[in-house]
Amino acid sequence: MKILIVSVCSVAVILALAPAAAFCGEKPPKPEEKPEMEDPSLTGEEVKEASGLENTLATTYAKRQSTHFFLETSYPMESAKDYIKFCEVQYADFLKWADLPKDHNLWGQRAHIVVIGNKGEWEALLRHQYRSLPPKEQELRMKIGGFWDSHPPVTFNLSHEGATPEADKLHILHSLTHLFLHGLTGSGGDGFIPWLYEAFSRHRELELFGGLGGGCIAFETQAERGKDNSWNDPDDWVKLLKKQVMQKDDEEFVMFWHKNLMDVSIPTYVKSWSIIQFLVRDDAAKGDFLRFLKMLKTKNDQAKALKMVYNFAPDDLEREWRAWIKKQKSKKLTRREKKPSESGGGDD
Repeated sequence: MKILIVSVCSVAVILALAPAAAFCGEKPPKPEEKPEMEDPSLTGEEVKEASGLENTLATTYAKRQSTHFFLETSYPMESAKDYIKFCEVQYADFLKWADLPKDHNLWGQRAHIVVIGNKGEWEALLRHQYRSLPPKEQELRMKIGGFWDSHPPVTFNLSHEGATPEADKLHILHSLTHLFLHGLTGSGGDGFIPWLYEAFSRHRELELFGGLGGGCIAFETQAERGKDNSWNDPDDWVKLLKKQVMQKDDEEFVMFWHKNLMDVSIPTYVKSWSIIQFLVRDDAAKGDFLRFLKMLKTKNDQAKALKMVYNFAPDDLEREWRAWIKKQKSKKLTRREKKPSESGGGDD
């Protein structure tokens, strides 16, 4: 199962580094201070043997492997250390969120993470990846910003020109969270549930870092397609959802819970995010949500899991969510206090 990822341009705005002037008041480090020692369990070790990707692209990448990841990138080795450390920190944070022991293995093998900053090499990779498709479909694929697969766990990411390391990490986090869910549920290739996986990734991105990474749906393309782009700003989501509910203009859960990825509108994906917010609204609810997730081996398990965990039919979930969202106050979801280079954000 391959899922296309289109990068979200607005992430560069949300997660742009603070201007240099913002740091003018900071005190310089004392001469006797030593740089922080690297934790080898997070940064892993260098891999010198050529990879299959390097052979395919006839290039050389910086490569590292850690306990849970094999990472390769067109950027220098220091960037490889930074990226793989970020992945390990997010892995540990997800285990904490899911109430799993620190030594729990989600996949039984290392996940393969790729970050490519060379546009020519990225296009060569896409041509190789989709070489069996008709020419017109190949051309469409040339526009994507990434792809991922759950078996084996892998995520390929394009680092766009001018992207910050923070933006790249948010891009990685989106599909990495999909892989975390696959590992948690133990689902097969047909275990991808578009509304749930996309919404949960958005939930984690906003809860942990106050920004949106590159995702499977590009929010900013809606205006180009003649659609309302007012949904671009997460800070407006609660207000817009409440307005839709009052006007009965939202898509009901039973109409989208089995839809394919590209058949769901942006407002419906935002509603999906809000449903996740409802399902993890407190500790007791989060415990039920975890039990619900672990029952989802395929998207056809949703009705059974809702009934067993919540004693809900799909219509019941819709009704409970609508009553809940009407009581919610609009709040600022985006923030810049914490960058993805820092430690994970703990429990939601």
